[in-house]
Amino acid sequence: MDITAGEELKPRTLFTGLEDVKILCINPTVAEAAKFGIKFKDNAELVYTSVKEDETDPKIKTNAIRLDFWLGSPNLDGAVKLALFLEDKDQISSTGKPRFINDYGQNTYAETQEAVLALESNGNKWFKPEGLRVAKSGECELIELIKAWLSIGMSDKAKLDSFSKLCKGDVSEIKGLITKYGTRMVQVLLTVRENEGTWYQGVYGRYFSRSGNKTTKYWEKQMTYNTNPPVYQNSYKLKEFDPMAVDTDNETTDTKEKNPWS
Repeated sequence: MDITAGEELKPRTLFTGLEDVKILCINPTVAEAAKFGIKFKDNAELVYTSVKEDETDPKIKTNAIRLDFWLGSPNLDGAVKLALFLEDKDQISSTGKPRFINDYGQNTYAETQEAVLALESNGNKWFKPEGLRVAKSGECELIELIKAWLSIGMSDKAKLDSFSKLCKGDVSEIKGLITKYGTRMVQVLLTVRENEGTWYQGVYGRYFSRSGNKTTKYWEKQMTYNTNPPVYQNSYKLKEFDPMAVDTDNETTDTKEKNPWS
């Protein structure tokens, strides 16, 4: 008999629920990822940027980037990835409304910029007019993450130096924040997703909260109005994922692995 046994497969333990995590790194190289025990498939470098064509006019092209935030916590089975997708184009809703943002990271959908400015003139002081502009695709989610992570208040600025440079692959600004505030934590919702019969660890990317948060009020609001919610075992308590409890035949939630680059 001539047999060479390979390494025994040890399935990764997946989790769902709320957890406070540190941001370990962003868009790492193979060597940088290895420092945190992260291994890439075939040990190949990842390409984080792309150039996308406009759906109505192929001649119009915009720069896009996938931001892979690797997160860590002693309660988890290795580092987990939060992927945010950014594109250097205006964010417009399916109903045609632009999404506006200001220098404080506050954002809202409205028909026009004048309609946003009217919020303050009508006595609603929550939305500040400084730096009001149409947000770029993915900008609001990134700013929301940074605001929650660094506990940025409503009266404090939350603005990137250059969204265009970021979409071209320059992540130095965010790397600088990770270096400076490496001990800070942010609360995320751990989820799972399924691809070709295999379950993978995921992180919800549309809302984040400050570390130490004890209320689920705003998390519940997110799930209530989410028409395509993720799989989180309908519980905000951190717990191990049980794949036998999910009915994939009748699954209508966002369990399938998607490729936003396609």
